[in-house]
Amino acid sequence: MIEKILTIVKNRLNRLNDIKDDELTMRIKAVIDELGNTGIHLRDTPGDIVFAADYTCWRYANREKKEGMPEWLRLMRRERWLAEHEYD
Repeated sequence: MIEKILTIVKNRLNRLNDIKDDELTMRIKAVIDELGNTGIHLRDTPGDIVFAADYTCWRYANREKKEGMPEWLRLMRRERWLAEHEYD
């Protein structure tokens, strides 16, 4: 799953031939851990892969900024959390 996310992230960040795969992979793992700590356990599905890539790209692009999470991403995270906890 991480390789699939990495491919999308590299495409979106225009880093197809960059040597920063290690950094991006660590950022992807950090996002997966962060989401897991909030109760979102990603699966190897297209929706979760794209969600993780979107989240990782946003975190990477805003790593030195103090801007809040965009509403579309916040809602995506909320909907994913609700879907996981629907039967709790």
